[in-house]
Amino acid sequence: FKGIELEGKTLGLVGCGRIGKIVARFALAFDMKVLAHDPYPDKSFAPGAGFRYGSLDEVLAAADIISLHCPPSKDDPVVNAAAIAKMKKGAHIINTARASLIDEAAVLAALDDGRIAGVTLDAFEKEPPDDWQLVKHPRVVATPHIGGFTDESVDRAVDVAVDNLIEALKA
Repeated sequence: FKGIELEGKTLGLVGCGRIGKIVARFALAFDMKVLAHDPYPDKSFAPGAGFRYGSLDEVLAAADIISLHCPPSKDDPVVNAAAIAKMKKGAHIINTARASLIDEAAVLAALDDGRIAGVTLDAFEKEPPDDWQLVKHPRVVATPHIGGFTDESVDRAVDVAVDNLIEALKA
């Protein structure tokens, strides 16, 4: 399969907290435009001229690549059939946050009919998944929730756990 070049593309971030901000900076370094949606936007975050906040509908309509960095929705998945209908034809979806953010059946249908060009997954409801249809799709790249599993991330997690334990013992 042919790849795509990132330069000049628009990255849509759904969630622009700590991780979303890091992803935004990386995308800007690749000369991408970044359109972010966050229910509580950090107005002080202005990493470059190619970055701005917008509504979820704006992100879905404008983005060539949509990357999810938000907590699970209380209602419907963020990426469901209605959201997919608003996306650019040929968009890519990246979900490294929570499996419940996407409606797997709707995403699979959109992959099959060509509406979505590709999906990258690093979050699943159950590992290994019960249903392998989406994972085995030829335009899906899937990893077993190891996208952030590095020596450094483990060290940070241990530091946070120790700090939390110390704070709890002080109380």
